[in-house]
Amino acid sequence: MYLDLLTNLTLVDHSVWASPEVLELAARKNKRGGGALLFGGICCLLVVALIVLGVYLLMKRKKQ
Repeated sequence: MYLDLLTNLTLVDHSVWASPEVLELAARKNKRGGGALLFGGICCLLVVALIVLGVYLLMKRKKQ
């Protein structure tokens, strides 16, 4: 466990976080991640719509 902490010690160094390379990589990663969030949101809305439609159809069927 301690060996793992020592090998990842550079991740804790604040000068590594603020380096231009790290900031550039973070900016690139944020640009690519927007499409997945949109796709996930649309999928969630479709699932909710299907559930509401299913409940509506079951209630309508139960009344008949």
